Amino acid sequence: MLNDQVQQDTLLFVGGIYGSGKTSICARVSEKLGGQHLKASELAQHKVRGVADQGKAVDSVQANQQTLLENLARTRRDASLSVLDGHYCIYNRLLQIEEIALPVFECIRPDLLLIVDIAPNIALERLVQRERATFDLARLTELRARESSHATLVSNHLQVPLLIVRFDLAIEELLKSISNHLNT
Repeated sequence: MLNDQVQQDTLLFVGGIYGSGKTSICARVSEKLGGQHLKASELAQHKVRGVADQGKAVDSVQANQQTLLENLARTRRDASLSVLDGHYCIYNRLLQIEEIALPVFECIRPDLLLIVDIAPNIALERLVQRERATFDLARLTELRARESSHATLVSNHLQVPLLIVRFDLAIEELLKSISNHLNT
């Protein structure tokens, strides 16, 4: 069974664009593996401001990530497996896409990186239903490309495997892929 194979203090980092299904995937993985599901936005305690046609923005990305790291260190003490739901890039207060700095990922020390891939038009439909706001397809498309590119950079920099996950991948297939990557 996979949860017997997960080593002590294993951290999976799951990123992807807004509306990709990260939270659902993280919840299912952590439930199946008996780990904790952590949300970067809650750990960072930032105030996300929804902006119609612009997506979501964070006032200070650096302060946001510092708070995330401080709270992550406190939260992870009691868990053997943590599944962190986050982003490789986020919108700053000027609504520009900003990559999360490599030192942040160095401090997070993930054992496996995942990125949830979804067509931006499908993510857009999901966001409109969930957020009851208008989002821009071109901005989501750009964010998807930047998330993917930065996830690859983070993976190469940390020498940690990157698993690209389709948003609709069956949980059993996902768990098998995770197991294969953690045991290589």
